[in-house]
Amino acid sequence: SAALTELNGQIGAFQSGSREMATLELRGRAAGTALLDISGQLNPTATPLALDIRAKAIDLELAPLSPYAGKYAGYAIERGKLTLDVSYKIEADGRLDAKNQVILNQLTFGEKIDSKDATKLPVRLAVALLKDRNGVIDINLPVTGSLDDPNFRIGPIVWKLFVGLMRKIVTAPFALLGSLFGGGGAELAYVDFAPAAAMLAPEQAQKLTQLSRALAARPQLKLDIPLHTANAADDAALASKALDEAIEARLQLLTAGTRGKPRPGSTAATVSPRSRALAELYQATFAAPPAFPAPGPADTDLEAAHDAWLEQQLLPKFAPTPAQRDALARRRAESVQAALVANAGVAPERIFLTERTSGTGPAGAARMGLKLQ
Repeated sequence: SAALTELNGQIGAFQSGSREMATLELRGRAAGTALLDISGQLNPTATPLALDIRAKAIDLELAPLSPYAGKYAGYAIERGKLTLDVSYKIEADGRLDAKNQVILNQLTFGEKIDSKDATKLPVRLAVALLKDRNGVIDINLPVTGSLDDPNFRIGPIVWKLFVGLMRKIVTAPFALLGSLFGGGGAELAYVDFAPAAAMLAPEQAQKLTQLSRALAARPQLKLDIPLHTANAADDAALASKALDEAIEARLQLLTAGTRGKPRPGSTAATVSPRSRALAELYQATFAAPPAFPAPGPADTDLEAAHDAWLEQQLLPKFAPTPAQRDALARRRAESVQAALVANAGVAPERIFLTERTSGTGPAGAARMGLKLQ
């Protein structure tokens, strides 16, 4: 509620016992600061009440409402203005059709207030999600119902709608960001990497382009990017990559394009350069020639069977170290950060690299979950 002052205007004639409505025009101030404009028609004697009114309060100062904000939101209000544009119409059958347009301009919270009545919702995040690049929050809360229903009360319904909107926003914030540009919001909440890879796939880069545009439209939001790996999937891919690099290094020591000598422990007369490099790597690693198992019935290609056995024995020796996992996680986070900064010019100070996480997505991909604040 707010005190209405400096009221002037006019109200027309109405007839008791009928639904004929009088014209209403009022202007004044609300709470001493906001411009108030009420227009429409009404008949307060009709049953149910005959009403078709629009009311607008422009630029109500929010700082004086700080005690209420502290109690129910948990934060004082430092500054901001409220514009309220409502229209209420009651039909002859008692049906109410109401529109409540709430516009908050430059709403800024101050210090945190300890209050047992304060909502547990992260209101700062909700405000940052709703506030556009000009610092304006524009919310529409339509209400319909019947005045014949004894349980129908407009105030609690509007409040329930508002709280429901806040809860939906803060529990699925990326959905709101995705809706700004007509994209799938849930997908903006994560980035998938191929095992052992730090480079963004084209579809992931496109997703980050959309996210960066959404962040540019919500300048108060900040984003956390975790240092992320996918444990088993990344470890296996990193070990395989390290083994391939070691084999390639051995190949550099061999004469390219010539037949190799028999590999240690092999009965074959000749082997490929790669097979020879693989056998030499085994002997250097284990300080002994390979002791190949007897070939099985399905081993029609003896060299391929030997190569597979050698790789199986060598792979555990190339398991990644914690430092290698950390380096991969950091490269991934930095690639996401670079894409966001480059695509829409999101300021680097709005993006934070956070603690290590792990988790997999489709086909064993490393799925990095992003977080808004």
